[in-house]
Amino acid sequence: MIAFRLLVSVGVLLMPLTVAAQERIPKVGLLRTNAPPDPFVEAFRDGMRALGHIEGRTVVYEARWAKGRPDALPALAAELAALKVDVILTGGETAIRAAKQAAPMTPIVMGASNDPVAAGLAQSLAKPGGTVTGLTIFSHELSQKRLEVFREALPDLSRVALLVNPSFPTAQVEVEATEQAARALGLVLTPVPISREEDFAAAIGPLRDRGVNGLITLADPFFTAHRNRIATLARTARLPAMFHWPEFVEAGGLMSYGPDNADLYRRAATYVDRILRGATPGELPIERPSKLLLAVNLTTAQALGITFSSSFLSRADEVIE
Repeated sequence: MIAFRLLVSVGVLLMPLTVAAQERIPKVGLLRTNAPPDPFVEAFRDGMRALGHIEGRTVVYEARWAKGRPDALPALAAELAALKVDVILTGGETAIRAAKQAAPMTPIVMGASNDPVAAGLAQSLAKPGGTVTGLTIFSHELSQKRLEVFREALPDLSRVALLVNPSFPTAQVEVEATEQAARALGLVLTPVPISREEDFAAAIGPLRDRGVNGLITLADPFFTAHRNRIATLARTARLPAMFHWPEFVEAGGLMSYGPDNADLYRRAATYVDRILRGATPGELPIERPSKLLLAVNLTTAQALGITFSSSFLSRADEVIE
């Protein structure tokens, strides 16, 4: 009888632990190159809420911010790995690689990536294999279309500087695609390597004096993290600039043409949701953007003495005045 009572007592004590184990809330790691507030993370959270996830009840978010310093990503990824998160949401090949190295068995969802196949992160878009899946933004056609739109807005465009972060894994592939697009349009493209925040002023300031009359950047989270700085320097140098994301235009950049990054991160929630429900990331096809946005900043255009044609403005998805 005493032994029976002991067993019952032990069982009662263990019950809360068993229930707690059964009710473990999944952890989603957020590995970001920039600093908060982050509109893309908010779009992802919106997507998760739309799928029925409630923070603190059905999911817990663990965010780590590199604050514009890509070199900090490996240590931050290691922190997420130590927390044993169930899936990591990130974007850009540098951050994706850091997450993959720190947590090789943890599923990784790309909110936006450049060329995951060329970067060796996926076997193919249709069947990635491994632990990485999500969304990609890169295509040779988009590089040419972006320059075409830039040329349409500025018919006198002839010599364009391209900001390049040499340490970005797919930088060379994208430079080659952009150079090919520039040749097709008769434009002279001048790559400008830059990988440190403190070098932006020295890189952008003298471009106008060197005969450059346009500026573009590669789609790199490093540049996105410093979009306010880049937009301000371009405007101060009286240099028209074309970017990938509307967020640059909202920061004072002249124009942007490319995928809706907020939409991509909102769609990334579907991947995270499916993985939390048991899906294998390597079997989830990597998706391309479903829509492209043209955004222009009329205040910046006026400051630069630029007047857009009415037909060009009629095509804009977002006009900031």
